[in-house]
Amino acid sequence: MKDAETIEKIIEFRARGLSYESISRLVGNVSPSTVYRVIRGKQAELEERKRIFNDTAREQFGLSMREKVERKRKLLEKLGECIDALDFSTVPPEKLLKFYLDLVETIPETVGKCEPMSDMEENLLKVFG
Repeated sequence: MKDAETIEKIIEFRARGLSYESISRLVGNVSPSTVYRVIRGKQAELEERKRIFNDTAREQFGLSMREKVERKRKLLEKLGECIDALDFSTVPPEKLLKFYLDLVETIPETVGKCEPMSDMEENLLKVFG
């Protein structure tokens, strides 16, 4: 059997979802069948590693989504302040309505559908924020 460090690497790579062949290449000097035997003997440890890896990935995804939502919230606040200062009395009502409806269409149904900021949004945030 392989040394403890090699076994540790094999379990870690498998927990991340790598194939036996990929693990074999990354660890080096280990055949895919040896990787399989190591994994088979360490199933409980592998499952725990997978759970930890998946929990960490979910947490990181949640943090990045919250950051994106917060950036968009700040941008909307700044834009709202600027819009409040504008005089729309000279803009035809049909144009205001079209703008409003177009804007409503871009608002995601749920926070989970937020997309990364576009270059325009990033630039607006820099200018107003």
